[in-house]
Amino acid sequence: MDLTKIQTLEATLAQTKKHQEADRGVQAEVQAYLVSSAGPEPADGEVRNYFLTKHYPDFDIDLQPSSSEPYGYNELETMFFEGTQKALFLKFSKKPDEAQQLLDTTRKIAESLATPFLHEYLTFIEKPTTDVTKKLKLEYLYEQVNKTLAQNRITEGVQIIGTGLALAQQMGDQKRELDFYSKFQYVLYECLNCPNVALSLGFFLFSRVSGYDRLRCWTHFHSGNACLDLKDFPAAKKHFETALDLAIQARYAYASMVMHERLALTYKNLDKINLAEQHYNESLTLGQSENIKPKLVLQNKVRCLMGMGLLKYEKACGTAVKPKEKQRLCQDAEKLYKEARELAREIQYAANEAAALSNLGDLYRLWYGQTNPEAKVFHKLAHEIYTKQMGLDEKVERVKWDHDHMK
Repeated sequence: MDLTKIQTLEATLAQTKKHQEADRGVQAEVQAYLVSSAGPEPADGEVRNYFLTKHYPDFDIDLQPSSSEPYGYNELETMFFEGTQKALFLKFSKKPDEAQQLLDTTRKIAESLATPFLHEYLTFIEKPTTDVTKKLKLEYLYEQVNKTLAQNRITEGVQIIGTGLALAQQMGDQKRELDFYSKFQYVLYECLNCPNVALSLGFFLFSRVSGYDRLRCWTHFHSGNACLDLKDFPAAKKHFETALDLAIQARYAYASMVMHERLALTYKNLDKINLAEQHYNESLTLGQSENIKPKLVLQNKVRCLMGMGLLKYEKACGTAVKPKEKQRLCQDAEKLYKEARELAREIQYAANEAAALSNLGDLYRLWYGQTNPEAKVFHKLAHEIYTKQMGLDEKVERVKWDHDHMK
């Protein structure tokens, strides 16, 4: 991947801080980079076999307001997008009557939500000129990029994003175009060490996502994470608070759980420890009480365990802490970090397994001295995961940190 222009943009934005003013120029460079990175479109048979085996929920739903437990915005929006995707596959499978029946149901959902964005998307789906085969390829690519990035196959993920973006623009599919840009916003700060470019791309997305509240929520999430990397904690707080408000309004339990964890980390960096603890507890409680996919709950638990360990670690770093109290805090932090590390390894959550190892290295240097051999081992293991398993560049701050402390 030739990242020269993206890295030049990052350096420029790091100096000017004009993230919002540069959003269109950044979007143009990102588009050019992604399209140049695009791979081949998937074969028709590959796409057909994938959707033949995909499970879809039933769409026989009651939209009457008299329902004792009315659906939340997020539940209805999920049903809308799953319904349109299934209708596309029915069209592809030469079942036009079944497809139309399902599209009629999705139209009722769009009407109940009164969101112009959904109506525009449905109109696009129903247009006679929309190539159903290509649209299914686009849906397939989006689901594949989610899996690829989750497995830390970054180069392949960027290639899929480029393929999907080019196809979405060719078809005029605004929704998927924005979705692929959103995926690359994550890659920019998480994998390519370009948080400034990620922040500018976020401003571009904000200008385009009117009515698409789910993506607006996640764009605030990604922008908040970029702000954390840039150590602009007040800005990160604003992004996460807005994302949490959107998630609560939409009854989007998973997003609410995640935003509480992000706010906890942000408050920790703002030295508001009590608020940090409250948000970690709220995040863990939501994971236990809401209907969220188990793996997502476990990933969030890993992040919360590490965050709570950091709270103990930073208290132990205080100059006024007495020796016995420091010992107790270090023991508590060690227990939390090790539990996070084991759980991350169990669920194959590489990035946070590495983070837990790195945190253990920092803790052991505080506890037993800067030259402690076990601390060096932890940093070395973290560095190996970052570089060999995840393929991160040595210039990434957390990778460099472990490199510098493993010797």
